[in-house]
Amino acid sequence: MKKVLAILIIVFQGVSGLSQGLNNEHPIDSTDIENTLDLLGMEIYKFPIYSKDSAYLNVVIEQYDNDTLTKSYNHIKNLEGIPKKYLNNVSMIATSDTTLFRVYFYRKNDATLIYRFNYGSISMDVATDDMKQMDDGTRAYDFKSIEENDGQVVLIWYGSEPSGEWRHCPGGIPLKQVVKQYDRVIAFKLQLQPID
Repeated sequence: MKKVLAILIIVFQGVSGLSQGLNNEHPIDSTDIENTLDLLGMEIYKFPIYSKDSAYLNVVIEQYDNDTLTKSYNHIKNLEGIPKKYLNNVSMIATSDTTLFRVYFYRKNDATLIYRFNYGSISMDVATDDMKQMDDGTRAYDFKSIEENDGQVVLIWYGSEPSGEWRHCPGGIPLKQVVKQYDRVIAFKLQLQPID
């Protein structure tokens, strides 16, 4: 991710400096940034999270290969064994103030997909190096609120061996159906868990 940040700084510096030309006084705007991120192969998703009562926000990430669950990550389970007095420093806590849960995807090369999730001060990067050459895409699911979508899939990455035919993932399709249609699927679920 540090390489991506360095590339972005160089690109923005170039865009704002030499590439603007002497006769172009137009500042860089969101369209420039969106197009630059697109050229770099980055995708960004945001989900607003809030809870009437403070609760832990749990992230569950599941990877399916050929309709079989092969990897799973559960943020709360990953924190088991941490003394309770330190738990709030490494936990994602949903409160009545809205905080964005963010997911960034970056296709580094044909074999490597990097994704980061971020919530407040907590960030985690995951690199998957065995992606082969895949036709891939992402799909966000309809997200109203964490209360309505608790435990449900909010976002997927999907990929298949190149077939010469693009297979677009329609919105709202159940995860059980998605994993049957694609060679690899990475699903993101968000859950609220009460603070004891």
